[in-house]
Amino acid sequence: IVLLTNDINLQQGGQELANKYLIEILKEKHSLKIINQKFFPEGNFYGKVAIDGEIDFAKLGFLRGLVRLKKTLAKLNDENFDYVIISANPFSSLLYFFLIKLFNFFPSLKIIHWCHLDPFSSIFQASRIPFILYPLGFFLYRQFDLIIVTNGRFLLIR
Repeated sequence: IVLLTNDINLQQGGQELANKYLIEILKEKHSLKIINQKFFPEGNFYGKVAIDGEIDFAKLGFLRGLVRLKKTLAKLNDENFDYVIISANPFSSLLYFFLIKLFNFFPSLKIIHWCHLDPFSSIFQASRIPFILYPLGFFLYRQFDLIIVTNGRFLLIR
């Protein structure tokens, strides 16, 4: 299983704690490769999580980070996995999924999104460019093979 996440070792919110538990459960029975987008310094509040790859956007900047993320996903594409799980904030989730679809990574795998909060209101409220991300997000979220939500506020009509 490939788990694509963000700021896993910042670990000061509910998403990070839920990801830590998900990692513990998945590692019991599966081989797990964890890729992390890092935007903030580490906080280590819930204990450090060992990761297999990290793209430090804070250090690289957005464009160089994007290139590094594409290269990382391309390397993973050559390996043999059963599932890809994206468990990240809405912006990072869209970034992962956009690159996966744009470059046709993991074409035969189911792409699962574990959604921790309403992606559309988050994108609209937090983004400097909601007029681009909101429609893109609406289109991309409809392309996931499976979306698992942690609350009932997320509704997607196919």
